Amino acid sequence: MLNERDPEAIVLISGYETIGGTEVAEADLLIDMQSICLEQADNLTGNRKVVSSGGEDSVWLGWKDDYRTKVFLEDAQIPDQDE
Repeated sequence: MLNERDPEAIVLISGYETIGGTEVAEADLLIDMQSICLEQADNLTGNRKVVSSGGEDSVWLGWKDDYRTKVFLEDAQIPDQDE
């Protein structure tokens, strides 16, 4: 999707707490990972699940100053954390 946009544009992401407002963060992390499609999805859980292996190649956009980023990345890389 980003390939179809202006390569000079700033990529913005909404934080969990700011999704209903206009405050956003400039994405400064681009992490390769794997994910699988969920059979059921909703606006809280999304439509994909990050897995440590056995999924489709995916890219995660994030913001390094988000307080949840470190825990998310640690959980996403530990095989025994997969459900």
